[in-house]
Amino acid sequence: MIVAPYFTVDLFELKEPHVFSTAASENGGAAKTSVQVLVAVEGCGVVEAQGRDPVTLAKGDAVVVPAAVQDFTVRPQWAVEFLKASLPSGKVPEPAVRL
Repeated sequence: MIVAPYFTVDLFELKEPHVFSTAASENGGAAKTSVQVLVAVEGCGVVEAQGRDPVTLAKGDAVVVPAAVQDFTVRPQWAVEFLKASLPSGKVPEPAVRL
């Protein structure tokens, strides 16, 4: 959705569980980790990570997944639509702007 030098934002609509990672590969090199911020815009789901309590993600809620949590799953309750914000994995140019 948006990729800028300081953050990226993606929109997800899930009807089935999906596994996410806090690590992103930098041009085939070592992985760089980033905090993940999930903000629900529709529906409801559960964010699960190994060794952690599950957290409900419902419309209007935000869940912050620390970079130390390598993998997490978003399990929709019927369906969930959410924004996921994180740091970019490498150098990214400034986005195009229309005035």
